[in-house]
Amino acid sequence: APEVRRRHAGLIADRLGSPRPEVRLRAADLLRHYRDQFPAVWPALVAALVGADEKVARAVLPLFRAEGPEAGPAAAELVSLFR
Repeated sequence: APEVRRRHAGLIADRLGSPRPEVRLRAADLLRHYRDQFPAVWPALVAALVGADEKVARAVLPLFRAEGPEAGPAAAELVSLFR
């Protein structure tokens, strides 16, 4: 059900802020299965992208590209920022 997916995506997105790096990486990996819920977890994705953990930032960057045509310009800017 959509509300269950939204709740699961929110719980996984909360794990992006975990103090344990392996939990953050696993959460970033799991979120790719919840693309329909990205608007609900967008703040957590952005926080992970600009956070200090480069591995997590690299893991969530492809999720931004999956946002569709409107994310294209932002993805290009983000790629150049991380280069």
